[in-house]
Amino acid sequence: MTTERWDDNRLDRLAESVQENSRQIASNSRDIAELRQAIESLVVIAQAHQQSLNAHDSQFAILVQEIRGLRAENRRILSHLFGEQTE
Repeated sequence: MTTERWDDNRLDRLAESVQENSRQIASNSRDIAELRQAIESLVVIAQAHQQSLNAHDSQFAILVQEIRGLRAENRRILSHLFGEQTE
């Protein structure tokens, strides 16, 4: 088994490679931090939209109840009017 010698060129290339890896790791760390902030912002926006949808659902349910009440009242009025007209 032969042992490869570590000459200055090879050590220089290795050092450059380590430096480049360090730069890339730092860059990736910054990118990850930015992505975390973006995700946190999106979560806040999604929560606000969900709250808004919940509020709209509540308002919609109230409107549906009011419409049902109006329908029932209209039926009573029509029943009364048509009941009186036939007599």
